[in-house]
Amino acid sequence: MQHKHNKYYFIADAHLGSALVKDHKQHQQKLLTLLDNVLIDGKELFLLGDIFDFWFEYKYLIPKGFTRILAKLQQISDNGIKIHFFKGNHDVWQLDFLNNELGIEVHSSPKTFQLYDKTFFLAHGDGIGNETKIFKFARWCFYNPVLQAIVRVLPTSLTYNIALKWSKSSREANQNYSHFDSELNNSLVNFAKQHCINNDIDYYIFGHQHIYLYLALPNQKSRICIIGDFFQQFTYATFDGELFSCDTFE
Repeated sequence: MQHKHNKYYFIADAHLGSALVKDHKQHQQKLLTLLDNVLIDGKELFLLGDIFDFWFEYKYLIPKGFTRILAKLQQISDNGIKIHFFKGNHDVWQLDFLNNELGIEVHSSPKTFQLYDKTFFLAHGDGIGNETKIFKFARWCFYNPVLQAIVRVLPTSLTYNIALKWSKSSREANQNYSHFDSELNNSLVNFAKQHCINNDIDYYIFGHQHIYLYLALPNQKSRICIIGDFFQQFTYATFDGELFSCDTFE
């Protein structure tokens, strides 16, 4: 049967390996099943950050525990389906494995794409809008090459234990972060409202906040979608040239 590869897929915040996940095999299997759908009708795949709860890559080592996911991404890439990986605040510490070994294009900053006849502004979402001073300082530390070099000489077990415990405590302390109060208080919505005034964008697509949100912006043309997560809500988005939709993967 001939399949029509006409869909763009958008996935964010799977947080693979998180200490909050009780059954890692089941969690990965759910993502693998969705990636099988990408193989069937996917045109390109956009991974919008925090796919891994902690990914710190060394010159000769990568994190263990994700063999099946990496193999599936390799299969997708080998089938001619382009994969884009946007670094999130949990998986920013990459070198060249994803690019050189799997053929994935890695992005460290927001990027605009022309998908069919629509313009998409894509980013993970961290560092966009009015973040707190603490968050800005943390993000500076994450991206600082000197600090990254220092961490790479520490024992890997120490680095990973600290990182996974920090991630778990951060998520537990921010259980209400995924609750949407008002667009007036949302940094990504406020950014999109300002950005679309001088930029011709049809869709702003973000992850990061672990909420599902789809709004028309005041210019009546642009839309913003924060696509939830593939961690607790298991939401993802697709665009086939006519319909943009965000669905829950059952």
